[in-house]
Amino acid sequence: MNNTFDDTQWDQKSHSFRSSRKCHCPSGSEKKSFIWKYFIEKNNPSEPSKIMVCSLNLANDKPCQKTYITFSNTSNAIQYFASIHTIVEQGKLHIKYISLTTDLWTSHAKQGYIGITASFMDSDFKIYDILLELEYLPYPHIAKHIRDKIQLIIEKWSLQEKVIAIITDNESNMIKAISYLNNITRISCITHTLQLVIGKELAPVLVFISRAKYLNWFFTYPKQIERFQTTQTSLNYPKILDAIDQLAIDLSRDQDSTIKKDGCHLKKINLTDDEWIFMEHLVNLLGLFEEVTTFLSGNIYMTLSLMHPIISELQKVFEDETLL
Repeated sequence: MNNTFDDTQWDQKSHSFRSSRKCHCPSGSEKKSFIWKYFIEKNNPSEPSKIMVCSLNLANDKPCQKTYITFSNTSNAIQYFASIHTIVEQGKLHIKYISLTTDLWTSHAKQGYIGITASFMDSDFKIYDILLELEYLPYPHIAKHIRDKIQLIIEKWSLQEKVIAIITDNESNMIKAISYLNNITRISCITHTLQLVIGKELAPVLVFISRAKYLNWFFTYPKQIERFQTTQTSLNYPKILDAIDQLAIDLSRDQDSTIKKDGCHLKKINLTDDEWIFMEHLVNLLGLFEEVTTFLSGNIYMTLSLMHPIISELQKVFEDETLL
């Protein structure tokens, strides 16, 4: 099947693509899928917020089951399956320029996949993000293999003269792959860049973070949670730090050897007062990056023009220690 934007129309009401090609009508269990019920029988899902699972006869190198969460409209999941089934509707979508976002990920079965999302703006300046492909990418994931796969997808959708930029992470194979593509500008993913900065700067405190995670793990057991809640109740719900200190004291004084052992262990792994203060500052600091990352991950507004102003604001915060 050769899908193209020229043979496809964007439906403003349903926010999905409609192909002008003739619809293939499957038989048997295929007719029972959510997609066919929605598009062929024209029945809207009664609870679109639930997870839908559609079993499709895809290639052997792809998962046989697709799971997506749908939202208030048809969502990218519906759009993706619509392109596979070539749903029959009228009209065409005319796009002059388009940008792509691509990324590699690994499944639970340790197989590599490449995802490509198309972003474009209509005549009313409304921004759309459409999942074009999610395909298996055989090993090795070298630059030439990535380039070849991207070129095939671009040709499949007849976007040779329309793609002007591709957004990728900062991996060397991705950078090199896009450099092989003529007349296409590569744009670094700002959120990935921020995560690299955070990961590098957090290296000196990784041991401390591991200790904090270990303390958190201690309270994942039901018996420890119940003991902690009892201590909080008896002390009229004080600060968490006070409750942890008191719980360690109470457990270590218990006559039961097992409970006493838990108390001694909690005393040993608990953070010091200075470490708790440091933790609070660290959370506040990382909260700034979390807020920026979330904002720059938006898909209903332009983010490229916001990148430099936001980074400048972050620099001001770090230069003024009183704001931290």
